[in-house]
Amino acid sequence: MDKRSRQERILERVMRDGDVSVESLAGEWSVSVMTIRRDLADLSRRGRLNRRHGGAVPSRSGIVEFEFQTRRDQCAAEKQAIARAVVERIQPGMAVGLDTGTTTLEVARILPVDYKLTVLTTSLAVAAALYAREDIEVVLLGGNVRKNCPDLTGPLTESNIRQFRMHRVVLGADAIQPDGIYTTDVRIARLTRALIANADEVILAADHRKFDNTAFVKCAEWDAVHTVVTDSGCPAKARAWMKKRKINVQYVPVRSGGSRHA
Repeated sequence: MDKRSRQERILERVMRDGDVSVESLAGEWSVSVMTIRRDLADLSRRGRLNRRHGGAVPSRSGIVEFEFQTRRDQCAAEKQAIARAVVERIQPGMAVGLDTGTTTLEVARILPVDYKLTVLTTSLAVAAALYAREDIEVVLLGGNVRKNCPDLTGPLTESNIRQFRMHRVVLGADAIQPDGIYTTDVRIARLTRALIANADEVILAADHRKFDNTAFVKCAEWDAVHTVVTDSGCPAKARAWMKKRKINVQYVPVRSGGSRHA
């Protein structure tokens, strides 16, 4: 196992167990204690864990990064399929708003080359994914960094959103229910409403798990959403009430190989 792979495995072990010893790590990968100490020192310098005498514990930034990656890995195949379908609804030259979340991040990652898009986002992860794209103008909407999540919120963010008109806005959700779309954070709900108010067309991109979830605050009514893009695993109960409400839904098939459920 090379150094990079070993360090990623060490980080996973620290995040899972919370506190690990140098000896246990050395034994697990059949390397010397000195090799593990060098790995821990390297990871500590990068802020991914904190060293302690004889071992290591998670760092705050490492926990945030690990949790975000875990969310991204959940239903990865479904998110990728949804993202491909969403991108088909985007035309060259458009201004596109991308909400925070791991599904919208997948959309960002596969935006077509040479579409000359302008992407507006509150997501630091989306901005980072598009940073090197010379064909895309990225507008990061400013504000306060939300604790434990790589995105921006607050009055400044809301004010900035209102300065732009977007052809498409792609929203995520923490929960989807017959009476509307929900999130876990009041601040995100306000940003969602601001994005909707400044969009010509609103696309809700969410995998099938969100239809079984509950969350704290409603961020949108159904009459604000033009299209729902979800995967073919969407529950029958949810399909029924969306059909009854005459919601425009695209169910996308998932490529063979399955998804990774956490």
